[in-house]
Amino acid sequence: MLSAIIIEDEKLAREVLISLLEQFFGDKINILGEASNVKQGVSLIQKYQPQLVFLDIQLRGLTGFDLFNHFEEPRSFEVVFTTAHKEHAIKAIRSGAFDYILKPIAINDLSDMLKRLEVHLNTKSKETAKAMPAAEDENTTKQTSKLVIPTANGYSLENKELIIYCEGMGNYTKIYLTTGKEIIMSKTLKSIELSLGDNFCRIHKSYLVNNNHILRYSRSNGYKITLTNDTVLDVSYRNNEKVLQILKKISH
Repeated sequence: MLSAIIIEDEKLAREVLISLLEQFFGDKINILGEASNVKQGVSLIQKYQPQLVFLDIQLRGLTGFDLFNHFEEPRSFEVVFTTAHKEHAIKAIRSGAFDYILKPIAINDLSDMLKRLEVHLNTKSKETAKAMPAAEDENTTKQTSKLVIPTANGYSLENKELIIYCEGMGNYTKIYLTTGKEIIMSKTLKSIELSLGDNFCRIHKSYLVNNNHILRYSRSNGYKITLTNDTVLDVSYRNNEKVLQILKKISH
């Protein structure tokens, strides 16, 4: 049974969704709690660690997207947006949301979502199990100089030293190479991080950079680094100390 919470600022909308879930999918979903704003939602997620979060987009001055600022990628929970607004669908997909259901919520939409989510979670669980032995062998990861990238016809091998940085986009990662080539992989940034090894540093929930391509560091207007391709990236507060330690090692 899936554990879930609901974050919705309209009481009636929460009650309707809870009623639909309990009446038609009570054997599949266990609702652990409900919140009316981002702050309450973050607290519930941290407390219960749900597998699924039903999230409204308009939340009294904030948006559901603001919730993501409180959690590192990859998130431990899947998000299903429930909203009356069609125009946010593309942003929702790019943020890694599993689904986007328009109000008034239809039973068929919930049923279809749950079927696909079950398949998704099972696949994710199997991939994690397969990856664990490889992750345990740190020496193997460090010695591998190439990143294996799936293509339409098979696989390609890219030299890790040619990677300038990686950008996380939900369940996808965009890789930027010194050649100017950009590659999108259907893997999370965390998964890519495990494959690349110690020469790469997580500077932000969305960015993983090659230490050898860090050109400049600045804190005059927030923490930022400039890379060898002149890209300027933000360094998050929680990762700033780690970046400073890496810069010290490079300087020595």
